Amino acid sequence: MNERKRPLWLFFTYLRQGKGHLALYLLLAPLNALVEIGLAAAMAAAVDYAMSGQVEDMGRYVGLYALYVLLGFGVGYGVKRARILLLGRVIAALKQDVYEHVMYLPYPRFRENNSAEYLAELTSNMEIVRESYFTALLRLYPEVLKFVVATVAMVWLSPWLGLYVLLLAGVQMAVPAIFSKKITEKGRDYARCNEGYMVTAKEDLLSYETSTLYQILDVLTGRHRKKSMETEGARSNSKLVNAMSYEVSFAIGNVMYLGIYVIGAFLTLTGHLGVPAIIAAAQLMVYIASPLTTISGDIAELKSALKVVGQYVQLVTGPQPVQGGVQPGPFAHSLALDHVTFSYGTRILLNGQSYAFEKGKKYIIHGESGCGKSTLLKLLQRLLLPQAGAVTLDGVEVEQVDRRAYAAKLCCIPQEPFLFDDTILENVRLYRDYTQEQVMEALNQAGLAQMVARLPQGVHTPIGENASFLSGGEKQRLAIARALLSNPEILLVDEGTSHLDPATAQEIETLIFSIPHLTVIAVSHILHPSTVRMAHKMLHLHGGMLEEET
Repeated sequence: MNERKRPLWLFFTYLRQGKGHLALYLLLAPLNALVEIGLAAAMAAAVDYAMSGQVEDMGRYVGLYALYVLLGFGVGYGVKRARILLLGRVIAALKQDVYEHVMYLPYPRFRENNSAEYLAELTSNMEIVRESYFTALLRLYPEVLKFVVATVAMVWLSPWLGLYVLLLAGVQMAVPAIFSKKITEKGRDYARCNEGYMVTAKEDLLSYETSTLYQILDVLTGRHRKKSMETEGARSNSKLVNAMSYEVSFAIGNVMYLGIYVIGAFLTLTGHLGVPAIIAAAQLMVYIASPLTTISGDIAELKSALKVVGQYVQLVTGPQPVQGGVQPGPFAHSLALDHVTFSYGTRILLNGQSYAFEKGKKYIIHGESGCGKSTLLKLLQRLLLPQAGAVTLDGVEVEQVDRRAYAAKLCCIPQEPFLFDDTILENVRLYRDYTQEQVMEALNQAGLAQMVARLPQGVHTPIGENASFLSGGEKQRLAIARALLSNPEILLVDEGTSHLDPATAQEIETLIFSIPHLTVIAVSHILHPSTVRMAHKMLHLHGGMLEEET
């Protein structure tokens, strides 16, 4: 299939998310079209009654019109309700797919984009798809039905009027094709500017403390104003092209509508049509010209949304990381590097290195800043994959090991832990099935029990966004409590006590290094003598080489 059409056809599959509502919509839309077009017959009947009816028949006509109004209300509301609920299910399903594909991206691919760009995919771009793609797509169906039924009725009423309508309809339908290239181009510009604005806005909000400290708010304000104006300008340009397409189509519709009266008057004067038929033809023209204008606008909207839709297609159909299927037994021997090579561009961090971290032993890795210590831990965590060689767990390549099983064996205490905008309890157990008592025990081991006890809500205290009321050391302690609660077989520590005072850091390190069967691989710039004495091996990473120190 043509690549330009692929997004359109692929996205049809999302309409199946609300099969019941879709079926109801497809059923009610034709009925709604017939009911609306039936107004032409009702108006013709009213004129005919006025010209030749009896006063006694008034009640019957009023009753029929009342039934018509009620039927129109019920069917019209039913169509709109089915469409609204269907769109809700469709967008919810698409959001979930996008979210899952983003969250399961391989680490290097995830880091290719700013998180604000992913946020745009889940918010503002999603609204573009809702309004300019799915809504326009669903709206096309009843509008096309109304046009077809009204045109057939017009031909039946008068072949001459029908021919006139069909000729001008062809001209009107050519309008979207004329504006197609410009509409697509402006739609792409708006999507690009919108993503750029989201990135800038997010960075500005996250930089609040830094921008206040260095008093660069005027610079950021100017940058924000520029990005905002660019985005709104791009949106305006996109909407203006669509508006021009719509108005040209609308003008042609007016020519069609007024032409009906002119031609209809001529046909009446020559005895080919009666006055009621002219009234009916005029009303039918509404259901021909208006749908054509709407159809032209919807086609323009669809074209403007194709870039965003294409991005979603690329995202949700892209390759996913290998999950692995091997279920490992208890950690028995070693977590090892097997001739591992990894580099960033020309900077080699690991050059064909092999080393086995043995079960139950404690390792300290040091080296100059930027030598690759954190990268080594990411390779062991399976966030990064070796460019050559392999990381193995008891002789099995970790890429082949089930991800959940591997995560249960290995845990990392980072230098800057991420904390959720939730309670202390959930930030320690990370929404897993640990009891409050188990969490409190881990908090006690991490030295936070007294601090938590002083809080009004205790362990159920919300910490807010970025945990602003916690110090850097308390945040690290929460990360340590997480790791201790998980009870891993392998613990990685990436400067995990750097924000603690020396005495507390030494206390935590002693606790970690004292766990008998725990394999510890710690990266640290500050080496406490007691910690060094507890380590089985000191490793030095430099120039792509990982070497033991004697």
